Formats: sequence, C-alpha cells, structure tokens
Amino acid sequence: MAWEPQALPPEVREKIEPPPNSQLRHLTKTLCANKHLSSKLISLMQEIRHVFFFEIFNRTDASGLSNIEYEMFLMKAHEMEYELLDYPYREPEAEGVSDKDILKENPIESVARLTALSYFNSCFVVSPPEFGTGRAITKHLKDALAKCVVQPLSEQSHEDRSLLAWAAFISISGAWDQTLRKWLVEVLHNIIVLQYWRSWEEVESVMHGYLYAGQLHGHIWRKVWFEAQSFSSICEIDG
Repeated sequence: MAWEPQALPPEVREKIEPPPNSQLRHLTKTLCANKHLSSKLISLMQEIRHVFFFEIFNRTDASGLSNIEYEMFLMKAHEMEYELLDYPYREPEAEGVSDKDILKENPIESVARLTALSYFNSCFVVSPPEFGTGRAITKHLKDALAKCVVQPLSEQSHEDRSLLAWAAFISISGAWDQTLRKWLVEVLHNIIVLQYWRSWEEVESVMHGYLYAGQLHGHIWRKVWFEAQSFSSICEIDG
C-alpha cells in the first residue's frame, strides 16, 4: 500500500459508534470468537467494524458525515480491502510457498476473508454481481465454501456452521448465475436444518455477531431466508 494506515481520531470513533443498546454492538464478536481464524484476520475484522459503523451512520443519521469524515471513511475502507487481499501472502508461513497453495491450509479462514471482501464489494465498491470483481469474488467464495462442505455439515461445529451460513447469505445476495445460486441456497437450507433455526428473527440475532446490519441488508437477507427455508419443497415441485 502506498501509505501508512492511520488510526481514526477518537472524536470520529465516538461519533459513529452505535448506542450501547444497539444490536450493532455485537458486530463481528461471534465471528472473531471462531477458533479457526488467525489472529491477523481477527484483528482486521475488529477494524472493519468501524468501516461498517461509518457506513451505517452515513446512511441512517440525518446529520451524516462531513466531507473530511467521508474521506476518512473511504480511506479506511480501501485500507481494509487491501489488507484482506494481501495479508495471507505476507504471513511468515507463506514464505517459499506458491501463491496457489497459500490459502489451502485453512478453508474456514478463506471463507471468512472472502466473505468480508464480498461484503466490501457490495457495500463500498458496488461492482454489479454479473460483472468483473463481483462475479470473480462470488466464484472464489463458492470454491472456498465447497472446500468446507467436503466434510459433512453434520460433523462440523455449531460455530463453523453459523459462519458458513453468514457466508452463504452474502454469496446468495451477490450470485448472478442461477446454478450457483441454487447450490448456495441448498447449502444454506441444510445449515438451517442442522442449526434448528425456526424463524428469521432467530437467524438475524445470530448474524448480528458477524458482519450484518439489519438497517441496510435485512430486507434482502430476509428474502434469502425464506428462499432457503422453502428449498426442499421447491425441489420436490421441480422434480
């Protein structure tokens, strides 16, 4: 990166922080508690929280951001996107390893990293899902998810299935190809069954611990939930 990342001024952090009783206070807490994530990715996710606080404040608060604050927001978003893309290749264990082999060791970490990138792409870069960056990220994320579900979902931990559900929600929201979308919806449906989730409100309370803002994305994810819930009956009709 061409510049050294700067910490946000305390007064800006205080301005964009959600109130103490907000569900947004739980943002990334469950995600960062996953034992399969590296300390570097956890550190990045904690920083990414503030990018999302920026975004939510700017969209929902009548006062919005000043021009200088908005520049800080864009700068921080670019910094986090760069770090998500680059950090695996800077880790000590990556030395002497080919690029294609670096990401093979930890599929859960790859899914979390690519899901965060996909979220950045949809929120801040706004690349249409059927073109360029959006389509490429969705394809890479699908490949990472496929590596995770090689092991039966029923044999995976509750926390890993919740993380994969979060990834599936974001992937489905950005999936343009209908064959890919159907595969992702089936994965999410199977997770829903294994997690014993019975209502959207129950799922939403879990997603608040990842990267999810109901004010911005709830209406889309709720539709995805109903689509995944009815997946088996749709398949029976199609068959």
